Amino acid sequence: MKGLLAMNTNERRPPDPALIFEKCGHVADPWQIDVLRTPEPRLLLNCCRQAGKSTTVAFLALYRAIRDRGTTTLLVSASHRQAQELFRKVRYFLSFVRLPAPKVNNRSELCLTNGSRIVALPCQDETIRGYSGVNLLVLDEAARVPDDVFFAVRPMLATSGGTIICMSTPNGPAGFFWEAATKFAKRGQERARAGLGPAQRPLGRGYGAARHPHDFSAACCQRRRLQC
Repeated sequence: MKGLLAMNTNERRPPDPALIFEKCGHVADPWQIDVLRTPEPRLLLNCCRQAGKSTTVAFLALYRAIRDRGTTTLLVSASHRQAQELFRKVRYFLSFVRLPAPKVNNRSELCLTNGSRIVALPCQDETIRGYSGVNLLVLDEAARVPDDVFFAVRPMLATSGGTIICMSTPNGPAGFFWEAATKFAKRGQERARAGLGPAQRPLGRGYGAARHPHDFSAACCQRRRLQC
């Protein structure tokens, strides 16, 4: 597609990912547009099933890999099958792009000619620890990812200043994902009581720096079922 091809040029302003997402045949809801456009480095998506979170993030992973040369993206899921399913959606969007043939294109890894790569991995400590300088880290079904894995992967972003996206459906009051979602919801309530804005927004922004490991700079809570 023309818009995606433009990301390989030296244009000062890259094309809008939300517009390209729609050109690929997907009508984006407001919260999906916010996710695609946000510059926030720590993003938490707490969504119901079939809300479209995996489709949105898979597109975003490919968009950034094409836009930013030489980047590394890790798609980490609770199981190998789930990781491959998310990666399959990345390859689906690749079919819309007219680019030189990737150097590597299999069921769990994609290496583009601009030096960027996307790798799908299960959340096993021994398979994850070998990666460093990660530019985009996606934790799929994060509510089911063990806490020790979450704390093991965070240092991968230290040298690159990369982005982490934790997305999941709820899975009970336990674990880092529940703590992070609860903490962000309390921030929104405090903000509303202080008259600083609504307690719930399609993409809520935190106020102040996120210093604690469970702090996220932006969050999305999508409850209603959508046809995506």
